[in-house]
Amino acid sequence: MVLALDVGGTTAGSPFSIDLQVPSLGISRNTTTGIRESSWWANTSETIASIKAPVSVVDGHIQVIPCITPVITQQPLNTQVCQPAPLSLSVTATGDALSYQWRKNGIAIPGATSATFSIPATQTDDSGSYDCRISNLCQNVISSAAVVQIGSQPEIIGQPGSAPVCEGASPRLEITLRGTQLATYQWRKDGQNLPGATASTFTLPPFTPADAGSYDCLISNTCGSATSSPALLTVGPGTIPGITAHPAAQRVCVGSVASFAVLASGSEPITYQWRRNAIAISGAQGPTLQLTTTASDSGSYDCVVSNVCGGIASLPALLEVSTPSSISAGPLAITAARGAAASMPVTLTPAPTLARWFRNGELLVND
Repeated sequence: MVLALDVGGTTAGSPFSIDLQVPSLGISRNTTTGIRESSWWANTSETIASIKAPVSVVDGHIQVIPCITPVITQQPLNTQVCQPAPLSLSVTATGDALSYQWRKNGIAIPGATSATFSIPATQTDDSGSYDCRISNLCQNVISSAAVVQIGSQPEIIGQPGSAPVCEGASPRLEITLRGTQLATYQWRKDGQNLPGATASTFTLPPFTPADAGSYDCLISNTCGSATSSPALLTVGPGTIPGITAHPAAQRVCVGSVASFAVLASGSEPITYQWRRNAIAISGAQGPTLQLTTTASDSGSYDCVVSNVCGGIASLPALLEVSTPSSISAGPLAITAARGAAASMPVTLTPAPTLARWFRNGELLVND
């Protein structure tokens, strides 16, 4: 609707007011350039909501053009598509003379200035948060954000590898994908699904000749599927070492001999390396270890048993080396009266955990 009003002899720079049958509606001119094409605003704040309308003056005639604030009636929707499928987002709004500006992650998209925004062929980097700013002379509003996820079929960047496997070993197969899109995994042997093998890695139980074969993995997501390259596992050159008897813990005195032993199985030749506190002992490379002990030999001892298929460490055995106590002072001969108390102190180095007294070679019970 256009309302034309004739203000007659209004002169440039003069204030004026017009009754448009709206409470306290006033119009004022903010220019002194004369009665030429200019803009004013009509406002009220009483019985109705604030009204803002463009006002123009052309040769003494005022045109008041009503303006309706934009109202969004349909928001853009969250969307998931698989590349390179097209993407389309739309918004619906009411109001006068609306303009549109779509944004991605809060940044205006050049040329995206209609109620519908489209991408003919999507790429994964088109994922993001999209909204639309809708404006006219009255106001601007921003739509809710639509989360756009652009997916792609699985892309394998790390393949499982073929290898000979020693009997008894537990080989590990692994798949690496590009990106973070969720996927499901199914490992297969010779084309048959392996029950429970549904992760990006698969560790076989101890290998036997029956486990030799071709292994691959089928990966799937909402956009498609991919199959890994086959990993050929063959029977290796031997059997991994195993330990059938571990070294035992010992407690000895300084100067005594401490002896450790380990029994191993597996393909020959088997090598041995004894360690103290996880540090290799020079020259200690047999199935047994013997030490003429000193106080500094206390510690944790184990043995690493190896062959062509690998190595395994025994359980640790604790060696405690104790220093015998010696009498550094006493006891001294004393003379005591009948019935009187008598004391015979003795100094022992180092202090023992147990000391017993004897009288004429016989153990004293209450010592």
